[in-house]
Parts: sequence; structure tokens; C-alpha cells
Amino acid sequence: MSRLRTSHAFGWASKLRALVGGCWQRQGPRRSFKIIDSEFRIELESLLRRGEIQRFEKLARHRCDLYGMRGNAAWQRRVARAQLKENSGFADIYLYHRDGFIREEALRSIEVLDGPIAAFGLLARLNDWVPEVRDAASATLARCFSTSSGDVLAPAVWAFLTKRHLWNRWSGGYEPFVEDVVKHCGLVDALSVMLLGVSRKGASRVFRVLSRSPAFDTHLTAIASDAHEPHLRAAALTCLSKARVIWPLAIRKKVWMDGPMGKPVWREAFGSRPLTAEPDLIAAIANGLCDRSVLVRNAAIDALILHRDNAKFRPLIAKSIKEPEAEPRPSTRMRLQYLARQVTLD
Repeated sequence: MSRLRTSHAFGWASKLRALVGGCWQRQGPRRSFKIIDSEFRIELESLLRRGEIQRFEKLARHRCDLYGMRGNAAWQRRVARAQLKENSGFADIYLYHRDGFIREEALRSIEVLDGPIAAFGLLARLNDWVPEVRDAASATLARCFSTSSGDVLAPAVWAFLTKRHLWNRWSGGYEPFVEDVVKHCGLVDALSVMLLGVSRKGASRVFRVLSRSPAFDTHLTAIASDAHEPHLRAAALTCLSKARVIWPLAIRKKVWMDGPMGKPVWREAFGSRPLTAEPDLIAAIANGLCDRSVLVRNAAIDALILHRDNAKFRPLIAKSIKEPEAEPRPSTRMRLQYLARQVTLD
């Protein structure tokens, strides 16, 4: 009998502890959201600017316990809504939460993108696995993108343009987003400054996107002389020499060949526009002839070949074709020999 009473009492005690524990848990999540300080935000932004996206997301979720919270999901959502109403600064971190309801609530609470963390979180939610979150992200992007600073958007947009081929759930389409990027002059300026810096993955893709914007023309001279990547310097110099910017359209068009079988060939389509700025082309070509990269030097010689009939370029041509046989690079030597045959100096 005593054993029955003991077991019965133990059962009631366990139920009482569970009830008390449940009431205690309703005061807040078992693992509460950690408020991050400014140093941690700086660390996250530095990872984002360096393009370490996976490490950035993992660190944000781990440090803030965004995927390890336990307890009542509905209560956690109420706590998140209360925190977002009290302080909208939580929204940029809640964009990476495991719960789609909290991510959606964070998106609806954003009025201004005040940092790269929020900007990248917004773009990442456009590829979210929950359709309702993607719709909320599209509405937030339409509301906040044009009014946000270019310096804030630049790291996130760079990361998206680099990885957009991996985002198959992108809502709204890639081309409309590119049009928004091109129209944002502050963002074009910020991305152009990033092209001048250290080597970054996806620089060619960003260069092609920025080529659609007339605001990018004023940065071509600086890119042709100071960009870290040689192919960017060569591409910018080619645009300056031709006074025209060309970019691929990510589509293919059918071209009929004049062969005996008449088979069509699919070729990549390109868009183009004339330059809106008038750069100092002579100085740009002279700088390219002295470049350390053979790719840039070849682009400078191609520019001289293109403008060989212009008298302003005769001093540069005479200086470059003095000893074409001494050039060790075959590609450069052949260009110089062709230029020497085409030009008759007085």
C-alpha cells in the first residue's frame, strides 16, 4: 500500500513539476535571444564584405541562437513580435531565424535598410523556401531599395550577383532586380569603388551589370588605370577606346549560317549603348601601354589600331612601334607589326 501511495504521490509530483515548469517557461523562451553588440555587428559586416557568406550566416545563427531555441513556437513568435515592436533593430538578425513566421514579421517591420546585414538578409529572403516569406521580401524590397544608401546595399548586391545562379526560388526575376540596381546611382558608385579594390569573386559579372548604367561611365577611367584585376582594366580600356559599352544579355539568339545545309547556330546576344562621358583617351592608352599586364597592353595597342588615322595618336604610335621585334610576347609583337604596316609616319 505504501508503495502504491509513493508511486501515486510521485506521479502527482511529476505532473506538478511539469505544470510549474510549463508556467515558468511561458515567461519567455528557454534560450532567450541574445542582443548583439556593435563589435559583433562589425565582425558580421566584415565577413559579408569579404564575401564569406556561409561563414557569415553560420556565425549569426550560432551566436544569436536563431536555430537552437526550444519551447512553445507560438510563444516564441509572440516574444519576437514584442521585441520587434519595441526595437526595430532586432529585425536584421531575425531575418535569419529558423521560424518562417518570425522572418516574415521581421521583413514587415523593416522601413529602412540601415546596414549590410539587413540588406543581405532581405535579398536572401527573396530566395526563401517559404512562399509567404518571399512575398514579404518582395514587398519590402520595393519599399526600401530605392531609399537605401548605396554603401549599405553594395556588399549584399555584390554577393547576390555572384551567387544568383544558385538561387532557383528567386521571386520577381533577375532582370527586374538588375534594372533597379542600374537605376540606383549611389549603388552604382559604391560597386564601382569595390571594383577598384582587392580581388573579389564575381568581379566580371558585376562589371557587366554596371555597364548598363550611364552613371558607370565616369568610373571607367579609374578602373582602366587602378583596378586590381587586369581583365577589368582591359575591359574598361576597350570601352573607352570604342566609346561604347557592350554587355551580354544572358539570352541566345538564332543565327542562320550560309553553309550548304543552312543549319542555324545559337549565339549569345549582347546589348550596347554609347558612352555618355568624354574621357581623356590619350592618357588612358598611354597608361595602358605601360601596364604590367600583357592583357592591358594588348588592349591599348588595339585602341591605337582603331584610332590610327587620328593625328592626335601619332606620337603614341611612333613611340610604341620603334622596336616591335624586341617584344617577347607573340600576341603583342604581332599587333605592333600590324600597326607598323598600317601607319606611315612622317
